[in-house]
Formats: sequence, C-alpha cells, structure tokens
Amino acid sequence: MSRYCTDWQDICALSELNPGEGVCALVQDQQLALFLLRSGQLFALDNHDPLGKANSVFRARVDEESRTLALEAAGQRRRYCLHSGRNLEQQEISLATFPVRVKNNRVQLALE
Repeated sequence: MSRYCTDWQDICALSELNPGEGVCALVQDQQLALFLLRSGQLFALDNHDPLGKANSVFRARVDEESRTLALEAAGQRRRYCLHSGRNLEQQEISLATFPVRVKNNRVQLALE
C-alpha cells in the first residue's frame, strides 16, 4: 500500500478511545484492534491472534514504554510489537498492521 493513500475510511471519534486501552472495530467485515497511547500515538492491527486463535488482540495490555502488546489467555502469554505487528517470541508470526490517522478529531483507517 502506498504511504500516501488518499482513500481513508472514517472509523470513530477520537474521544471514543481511552488512552492505554484497546477497542475492537469492524471495518469492511474485518475486525481491527485500535490502540491510542497516552502519548497520542495511534495504532491499528488485526484483532485476530493467530496463536490464541481468537479475536482478542484489543484486550491486550499495552506497554507504552516498549511499544508492545501483551496478551494473556489460558495461562499463555504472547507479546506483539505495536509498530510491526510481529510476535516477539516467534518472529515468523505477525499481526497485520494498518495505516491510521486522526483528521478533524476523527480516527481514519486506510485499507487495501
């Protein structure tokens, strides 16, 4: 996808996101996890955790210092990088990431 995408889809108001927490959004029949950091950075990733085989990424605990997500389920812990979506323990596994921005206090996402 081009870095200069002109086809941005409106998702929600920025005020609907709580810093440090994830939310799930359904966009074009795809579940996405949106994360707003306390610093104001915004991230969009696939909500499906391929290791846990569940749509649960939005529930991950955000570690803002290391810019990672920590998912814990059924006694297993999985960590993903917010920037790349890559699993930190198994580098061959990753979540899709999506360009996201705020324009006029609205969260917008670019999909292919």
